[in-house]
Amino acid sequence: MINKLKIPLFVYFVKGIPGYIDTDSIKCTAVKSVVEGNFKQVKKIPKNCVILDFAASQYLTKEDLNHAKKGLCIIDGPWYIMPKLSSKLGKKIIKRKLPAVLATNPHYPDTNMISSVEAMALALKILGFSEHAEKILEPFPWAKKFLKQKIIKAIC
Repeated sequence: MINKLKIPLFVYFVKGIPGYIDTDSIKCTAVKSVVEGNFKQVKKIPKNCVILDFAASQYLTKEDLNHAKKGLCIIDGPWYIMPKLSSKLGKKIIKRKLPAVLATNPHYPDTNMISSVEAMALALKILGFSEHAEKILEPFPWAKKFLKQKIIKAIC
């Protein structure tokens, strides 16, 4: 079954952290996804959406679909700040982590850390929105093989 519904995709860029150089807009998949119209940049993390957070205690599953229909949000910033930021979000925010997969982004030296667009695509795929996942990956030539990984096919 092909689902035509699109889930709103949000990105919150972390700013003003001492010692952290703001996003390299040329390499940043979140910036390009905003420019392409696939992500909406927000100044405040939207309520009632699902935050993709590697420090979350629960994995994203299809059972999260009702919450995810209100949106998925990724926080773009340094990984070391995520647990601290996540704890400030409050208990009403739904935080979910993604299963470990290999990155295909050539700008990532560690293949175990995926880019923002790969994370969003994986989340969409898990929730059953394969076409939407493929669409947000289109602007990135290297991403064609991301969703074809055996591990992703096994998860979804």
